[in-house]
Amino acid sequence: MKQIILTLGLVVIYSAILAQIICNPAGNTVLYSNYDGGYLRINVDVNIPNLKIGVTTYESIQIEITGAYASNVTQVVYAGYASTNDHCGTGHTAVTIIGVPAPYANIQVIPPATWSDPNGYPYIICAFNCSGSTGGCNTPEQISHYFLTQFGGTLYSHFTQYGCYNSSTVYNVSDGGNCCAIPNTGTAPTAAFSANNTNICEGDCISFSDQSSNLPTSWSWTFQGASVSSSGMQNPVNICYPTAGTYAVTLSASNTNGSNTLLQPNYITVHANPTVPTITQNFNALVSSSSTGNQWYLNNNILVGATGQTYMFTQNGNYKVKVTNAAGCSSMSAAYSVTTTGMGAIATSKTQVFPNPVSDRLFIQTTTSGKKIFKLMTLTGIVLMEGESWNTDFEISTASLSSGVYLLELGGEHFKIQK
Repeated sequence: MKQIILTLGLVVIYSAILAQIICNPAGNTVLYSNYDGGYLRINVDVNIPNLKIGVTTYESIQIEITGAYASNVTQVVYAGYASTNDHCGTGHTAVTIIGVPAPYANIQVIPPATWSDPNGYPYIICAFNCSGSTGGCNTPEQISHYFLTQFGGTLYSHFTQYGCYNSSTVYNVSDGGNCCAIPNTGTAPTAAFSANNTNICEGDCISFSDQSSNLPTSWSWTFQGASVSSSGMQNPVNICYPTAGTYAVTLSASNTNGSNTLLQPNYITVHANPTVPTITQNFNALVSSSSTGNQWYLNNNILVGATGQTYMFTQNGNYKVKVTNAAGCSSMSAAYSVTTTGMGAIATSKTQVFPNPVSDRLFIQTTTSGKKIFKLMTLTGIVLMEGESWNTDFEISTASLSSGVYLLELGGEHFKIQK
């Protein structure tokens, strides 16, 4: 292979980066190809979401991803012959990829080409120019088609050369490339897409992924009901829906051969959030305005097990309650500040409870006539005893209670009792 290519003469550029080209500023796929391999240091200095990087060489290569936006890279694929010859003197004889999480790196050795070209090899093995003889390697159209098929993306740039990628040279994504060749499939796209979530709550934001076939080069999205109603990106992100309802999404995908539109009616379902709850205080009890779906918080920390409508507080601080409905949507109350938790004697306009702390008997005096139902519970809501009385003055035996803090519920009022 090497001898065949050398007989062609080095009519291609060896290492100098010439006039740089951005194939599509909205693209998300960056390609690098050569014959000799070497050390390819890619500086991701452009904020391209969901960036894909493809590399093709014949000899072994080390690929390093660096830069301010390196975390945007979601896939790095090497596809080539992957020879063990260290022609560039890097000290490595195998393909390696560093700078991205291991699941994002993929090495494919001599995979079948996805684009049939009589001027190129039927397997992906190498590429070194944008036109003219391939010297037994692949055409640039084969390279771009292979990676765009792998990634489902659009070509941002492709830089190709014959000679070694040198570890002393940094290849900035912003510099672009020198080749924008993609095959003309002769076919208009067939529009297709997906969303990362189609059942959401009011105010939630989601992302969409283009899955159109036949290499579209432009996209037109329409998002019914969203705060941003349209987009020309291939893969729109942070599309937010402020109002409950069921909404359609439309994508038109185009290339030089035509366009195709897909309308998905009722594609996104936005569920209503529950009414924002309010908190009221009944002596030492905090009460949510919602009868179900409550979760209490103290100073923004969850109170484990505090899921009832009523919460008996035992310390000062800022309390909140979050209410979640059957659709899984939530609303949080405003903070309710508690500044005193003293025990002492307990009295309301209707009832007096004493002594507190209590020993063996708890006395209740009330001005309310008729039957009075009481419950004595733990702070987590476990009922320890309950009963009723027709008297305005009565007592409850507390001799069997262990030391601790309890909740007395009487006629809609709540009292914190200490023993």
